[in-house]
Parts: sequence; structure tokens; C-alpha cells
Amino acid sequence: MQVENDRTFWSQKYVDITPFDILRVEGSTFKKSFKDSCSEPHLEMLDYLEKFMKSYTGTPKIAQVWPTYLAHDTLKDLYHADEHFLKFFKKNRAIVDKSFFFFMGDHGPRFEGIREVPLGQYENLNPFLMVMIPSMYRNTSIHHQLYQKTNQLMTNFDLHATIMDILKALSIRQIRVGGVTHYDMTVYLEPSMGLFSGNVQSNSSGLTVSSEFHRLNEYGKQGDCLVDNPLRPLCHCTNTTERPRNDSDVRTTRKVASTYKVVRV
Repeated sequence: MQVENDRTFWSQKYVDITPFDILRVEGSTFKKSFKDSCSEPHLEMLDYLEKFMKSYTGTPKIAQVWPTYLAHDTLKDLYHADEHFLKFFKKNRAIVDKSFFFFMGDHGPRFEGIREVPLGQYENLNPFLMVMIPSMYRNTSIHHQLYQKTNQLMTNFDLHATIMDILKALSIRQIRVGGVTHYDMTVYLEPSMGLFSGNVQSNSSGLTVSSEFHRLNEYGKQGDCLVDNPLRPLCHCTNTTERPRNDSDVRTTRKVASTYKVVRV
């Protein structure tokens, strides 16, 4: 949170929200307000977002909202929120028509075995993204280009390049790759039953790891000995091994790990 020119926070530019986050998890007040109420976290967030959108009239603003509880651990409760979001957008249509809205995920679903099927693996590498543009740009050349790209493979790198182009940044240098074979590898590790994926390039010089390794299945508490560390999904801390639910789980996970894809460019 960045705060400037506000005497309430004296000369601090940044406010540490750690105490609030601890209260959010452990405090009885927040538990009563959310978990023990008939409301849901994403409804509270939409209500707060609506109040923010209607504040500071005439001032451009930006908001980033992550309703993680809705679909992070399971997709079974996701679709009941369709009516909630539809109601929100209808109610605030005048503001929405003047705004850019991005619906996106930071990663694909990790639980309930979804990453063990091809669709889950694809979404892990290319998370969900949907864009709504202001009404003044609809039915224009920009809108037409976006519509054409709905049937093309898009990545976050393409989105980044487009935004940079809008900001009139320097043109991005085109890089051509030739004579390289790309392997999309999936590896199964024991005793954690961890399923990991990564990319390896092969050329005349040999093999090179060309991406980070991503965990495809849930890792539970196996990485709890690492706090705020990007290697947490890869780490297997001592005394955290859980017994497999049954032999079929092990066979299924190993079967997924035995597949890989090859692309030559």
C-alpha cells in the first residue's frame, strides 16, 4: 500500500499491512465478520471495489482484486458466483463502459487432480485471461485485433508487449530461434509424490534447461520449512511425507510423468 501526502501516516510512503494480515487469519473479529457470517469473501471484495470505483470522481484510478478463496482449493464452488459477478457488472455498467477490465489467473488449478490432465497442464502454463475494453474502443480496429486474437495462442508475454506498445515504448527486438528442439518434460519424484514440469532445449551445443520447474499437483505442507521462498513448491521438508491415499494414486501420477511433448523450431 502506497500513501503520499497524508498526515495520517506522517512521512511514510509505505504502510506495513502484516499486522492486519495476522488479524485477518487469527483475529476473532474478522472470523466473525467473514467465516461465521452468511456472506462470502468475494462478495465483500466486490462491495469494497464498487465503493472505490465510485470514489474520487473524475480521477483516473486502478484497482487489483484477488478473490482467491472462491476457486483456489476447489472449482466446485466457482460457478455459483456467476450471478454475483453479473449483478455487479450490471449495477456498475456506466463505470465499466469507461474502464479496462482484466479477468486473469496467476496460475492454473492445482487441486483435485486437474493438473494431471492435458487441459490442466495447458492452463498452468497459460492461465485464464479475459479482457473488457471501454465502449469508446469497441467496434474499432483495436477491438477487431483483439477479437482476431481470441483464436490465436496468446501468452502473458504477448500481453506485456501489447501494453508496452500502447505506452509507446521502444519496439521489441524480434528474436528468431532456429535448429532447436524443445522438450516439455514431466518428472515424478518420490517420496513426495511430486509431479513437476519444465522445458529443456536441445541444440548442437547440448541440453539446456529453458524454464522454471512448476509443481503440477498439490504440495500441501511439504514446503512449510521455507517461508516466502520461490522454491517452496519444489522443496520437500523433513517429516512432511504423507502416505499415498491408495496405490491407484501412485500409478496415475507415474503415468502422467511418463508423457512429454516435443516441438522443433
